[in-house]
Amino acid sequence: MNLTVKPAQQDKEIIVTFEGENVIVETVGFEGTDCVKETAGLLEALGAKDIKRTLKPEYHKADKKVKTERLRLG
Repeated sequence: MNLTVKPAQQDKEIIVTFEGENVIVETVGFEGTDCVKETAGLLEALGAKDIKRTLKPEYHKADKKVKTERLRLG
């Protein structure tokens, strides 16, 4: 008997947190560069000028397809 178990699909999220004058935009559950593409419109709407992009460890794992990132605007 063969049994294949696939991991549950992770929901895609864009989490926006306001910390004083800083805005943190965090993505969860996106594949490849989709996280960057999906946040582009939001960053434009926020008038983002000075962006410090931090790619979370999950982004760099070659064996994972789900990518995440964290942005700090300020």
